[in-house]
Amino acid sequence: MKTTNKQLKINLFTLFLLASLTSFSQSIATYTITFTGNWNSTDHSDNGMIPLPSNDHWSDLVGGTHNSNITFWEGGQMATLGIENVAETGNNTQFFNEVDNAITAGNANQWLQQPFSPNNAMGTSTIMSITVSEDFPLLTLVSMIAPSPDWFAGIHGFSLRDGNYWKDNISINLFPYDAGTEDGSTYDTGNAASNPQQNIFSLINVAPFNNQKVGTLSINL
Repeated sequence: MKTTNKQLKINLFTLFLLASLTSFSQSIATYTITFTGNWNSTDHSDNGMIPLPSNDHWSDLVGGTHNSNITFWEGGQMATLGIENVAETGNNTQFFNEVDNAITAGNANQWLQQPFSPNNAMGTSTIMSITVSEDFPLLTLVSMIAPSPDWFAGIHGFSLRDGNYWKDNISINLFPYDAGTEDGSTYDTGNAASNPQQNIFSLINVAPFNNQKVGTLSINL
């Protein structure tokens, strides 16, 4: 009888352990994220009227994973100071503070940052092996189109979950946005601040851009 009870306890413990491991494996996922620039003189120079600058580059790809209680940026909404700074100068300090504050409040769980290599219009930025949990399944990323008044590309609140499953092998075409914080229509900086500040808006088919993507984001499970 003792042997039977002992074996029963072992079996129950094994089942509990397997159930715990299964539950744990379903609650997190690991991704590699790659931003590939496609900002080029053919599609984004207004037929050569506004040529790409000689120092074309992207600022560091930055952002975080979070829940639906927080929105860091969205088209049709006012840019935060953090997004303004990224879009105008590529400075990430204030945006880091905004993500960090969201982490403290329990609405985000990690800051993401990676430079481009080579750092030019067609460069690539890869964030390796980030772990995402069910509690924070949304992804927000931004990078400045540099130099420019306040132009950037990225995604906001993109869910890595599809119902009860993690999405796999995602490809997202990225298009340019204007942060609505600085005037200017050419690839330069130091323009006057927009007064009043405008909402973030799409630059698709707004010179110097046409309707072609400026980059591709690949998210691989």
